[in-house]
Amino acid sequence: MKRSLGLMSVVFVQNVDRSVQFFEILGLQMSLRSRSQGWAEFDVGGAILALHEADLDTFTNEARIELCFVSEEPLYELEEHCRANNIAIERSVTDESFGRSMVVRDPDGFLIQINEHDTELYAEPAFRASERSYEA
Repeated sequence: MKRSLGLMSVVFVQNVDRSVQFFEILGLQMSLRSRSQGWAEFDVGGAILALHEADLDTFTNEARIELCFVSEEPLYELEEHCRANNIAIERSVTDESFGRSMVVRDPDGFLIQINEHDTELYAEPAFRASERSYEA
């Protein structure tokens, strides 16, 4: 079975609205916004740039970006495959507000999150935040 993962970079931000405006000014178009308004996604050449609102006081600058993949197969199957191939599982498949996730550790100890998305759980139609002015 051929595995299929899509690239997702997650940036933890203080204010999603302000960050959406910033990236829209740069020319990106938002493709998804969570009902809670604390999450936004941009399709960037087949990859996803995600903005996640968070208390930045709890992060170092280095920890504000997370490498994340989106799985096209059920995560339970991928977790079994990882275990069978001795990949370190940092966190087993967990239910999330967006679907499911798991976290693996690469050979250098870097944490990588893998998600299984179910947009029916969390998404609303995207809107353009560029109608508001950008405030740094």
